[in-house]
Amino acid sequence: MRLFKNDNRGFTLIEMVVSLTIVALIAGAMMANYRGGERTNKLVVSTKKLSSYIRMAQNNTLGAVEYGTSTPDGGWGVHIDTTNSETSYKLFANENYNGGSNLIYDPGEALAEYGGKTIALEEGVRIATTTAGQEVDISFFPPDPDTIIYDGSSELDEVEIVLENQVGSTKRVRVNHFGLIEVLD
Repeated sequence: MRLFKNDNRGFTLIEMVVSLTIVALIAGAMMANYRGGERTNKLVVSTKKLSSYIRMAQNNTLGAVEYGTSTPDGGWGVHIDTTNSETSYKLFANENYNGGSNLIYDPGEALAEYGGKTIALEEGVRIATTTAGQEVDISFFPPDPDTIIYDGSSELDEVEIVLENQVGSTKRVRVNHFGLIEVLD
């Protein structure tokens, strides 16, 4: 009497198809999750870079960092313009301060060879809006540094900059007139 059948048939075609389908579904779910995580990561990186460059402008002013061969009278700042570019912003030195009459970025104040910079956001991330409108300059004036948030016509108490990725997720950076820089969800 035989208790076990010695059958070497292997897998049936249906078992193979079911197994491959399960593996394909798991792989597809993992790829979709990876892409979503990558987009979220780019948004987080861009938000942290923006807040870091605003802090850099503040620190450049505190440290009297030179722009070219001189320390800028109007300190350092960050210029955001959503009318021309939603995917970059500028770190600039306010050379044309003129005793407080010029609170904005002027062309030529962000030249890389002198310490200025145009910073590109991560791919797929854009500056969606600001509470200041389409343009805003966040400047730090020596020696304290005093924080001036200027929308082109008036000084503001604070500004929020909203960054957005391709699927509509957002992160915000808030700066107030005390110089506090916060990253918000």
